[in-house]
Amino acid sequence: MSIRLIAAVLAFASLSHQASAGLDELPDYHRSVVSLVLPEPSSEVWSPEQVDQWIRERGTRSSSLLTSGQLLRGREADVENARLVINRLLTLQHNVPGEKHHGLWMTSLDPTKDRRDQNWREFVATGLIASRDRFADQLGSDLGKEIDQALHLAAQGSAVRDVNPGYTNIALMSAFLMDYVGVTQSDSALAAAGMNKSRAIFELFQVHSTFPEFNSPTYYGVNLMALGMWRSMARSQKLRDWGASMERTLWEEIGQLYHAGLRNMCGPYARSKGMDMSSTYTPILGLCIGMVLDDGDLAPIPANRDEWQSYEIAYAPILSQTGLIVPEDVVPHLKSFQTDRVVDRQVFSRRGVVNVRAILKRDWMMGAVAGAAVRHEQFHPATIHWRSGDSVGWLLAFGESGASGTIEDQSMSLKVLRPDPAHPFRIQLLAPGVEVDAIRGDRWELPGVTILVNAPLGSPRVSWVDDRRKGRVVEASWGVPEGWSAEDVAVQLTIEETD
Repeated sequence: MSIRLIAAVLAFASLSHQASAGLDELPDYHRSVVSLVLPEPSSEVWSPEQVDQWIRERGTRSSSLLTSGQLLRGREADVENARLVINRLLTLQHNVPGEKHHGLWMTSLDPTKDRRDQNWREFVATGLIASRDRFADQLGSDLGKEIDQALHLAAQGSAVRDVNPGYTNIALMSAFLMDYVGVTQSDSALAAAGMNKSRAIFELFQVHSTFPEFNSPTYYGVNLMALGMWRSMARSQKLRDWGASMERTLWEEIGQLYHAGLRNMCGPYARSKGMDMSSTYTPILGLCIGMVLDDGDLAPIPANRDEWQSYEIAYAPILSQTGLIVPEDVVPHLKSFQTDRVVDRQVFSRRGVVNVRAILKRDWMMGAVAGAAVRHEQFHPATIHWRSGDSVGWLLAFGESGASGTIEDQSMSLKVLRPDPAHPFRIQLLAPGVEVDAIRGDRWELPGVTILVNAPLGSPRVSWVDDRRKGRVVEASWGVPEGWSAEDVAVQLTIEETD
């Protein structure tokens, strides 16, 4: 299988030793998005108050991720300001051996607002390693030593935490952090911990050729960044090889599940922050696709850059530096819809191995997972997308409903695996111009598609609701009666296709 090596990798081969080449050597779209998240070039060296303002507005995670972009551009006061940001970040790390939050970075400059998020070890450390590894000369030896000390504290805390290898995005960064610090600082215990974690992740991946955090438009972007760091920066050759292998297989999966015509991944999603990659949120995977194609018009993220979520786009500098390596036969699927297809997979879930099916047609797609029985708002167990004029309509069996779905032909059968009268069965949907009155009876005539409905649960209550992630959506809600069987179909949805 031939492999497409994105130009950023080739460009950066020289940047590792010649930082003056910088941002201008990147492909156009890479340069555009990296420039967008960086401060305007200026000869002004930031005051302590300006450094704090930069971190306060972006948070410690994004501030760390962006420092390598400042160093990459390297214009005027960029290098000195990046050094100042790093120096300030180093003061925000918890150094409390024996405590749960040892090695964490504060999430906020305000100690009273610090969430003590365990994942901030990996997020902030990843950004520091990207700067430390590629720009050691610009940082200077003294600051380099201070970064090394902070990374060692973070790696120690990560080893004690020992995150489950199935917590994919964090586990990938944790393994990389421990390997990098263990080898570069001659700490055999950390090096061994990094190798063991890496092996556990790789072996788990090999079982079903996918990650337990299956099909996540946001977290697949984090995974691609982490795998790029495994491939290009890990100090152990096994990690480099494993990273390249998983990266290749992950892109093959993305190619199968991405619908370029609808500009979305087909569901189901183990974790997602929205239902339309091109409008309501900024998935990091969408950024990656745009960078692979070097074409912002083909990137499945909001067209209006004012709507971009800055903490997601903050990954752009590291993604540009590690590069994105994509199998050649995947690239056409990222550019345009190629062919109707059915994708069947087995994946891990909290309840063991579950079955996933996705059907992609030119004008619609649906996907569902059977048997997961997860009750969580980011879990999207059954989804439908369709073309609605120049836009996209979507439908979701809400994750907190405990839904399970199977698909046959163009019909989706939904069950409630954890019946609970306290949790109604909910379907959310949105399409341009949709009216609540369309969600009635056994025939929902929605903008762009007609869905035939068989609902043994009865008639739903339908209304507009405000969802904290998806905004204003139409919701159909059914009460689940006492004694309802998890074996019974609650709602069946069938796409009515027209000639």
